[in-house]
Amino acid sequence: MARVQIVFAAKDPPKLAAFWREALGYAAEPPPPGFESWEEFARVNNIPLTAADIDSAVDPDGTGPRLLFERDDPHQRGAVHLDVNASSRETPMDQKRAKVNATVERLIKAGATKTRVVDKDQQYWVELTDPEGNWFCVQ
Repeated sequence: MARVQIVFAAKDPPKLAAFWREALGYAAEPPPPGFESWEEFARVNNIPLTAADIDSAVDPDGTGPRLLFERDDPHQRGAVHLDVNASSRETPMDQKRAKVNATVERLIKAGATKTRVVDKDQQYWVELTDPEGNWFCVQ
């Protein structure tokens, strides 16, 4: 698991993802094991997204960060932000909350400010700002 992912706000996530895959030699990310598509994964996990709302690009060598392209959202505070990965998609929700919360507490001690917690529909992440007010997430 990459320790960080870079998240882009996009008007057309699939188009922007295709551009950056071409530019960086990245690949389309396959859906998680047991799912035929990302839309199926979203539907089964009650995530209200379609293929037009989100896309990603991954380094085929596994060394570079995952790039995530999300449709513009009113909660977003910038065109690009980092996600610190404290857990993985496969982490059980109770363990995910504990890992995320431990990372958040460590970062608050380092100077971050917690701004929002998202805990719904089998999703959990915490939004923070760094000491200069730059937005990022821990997931």
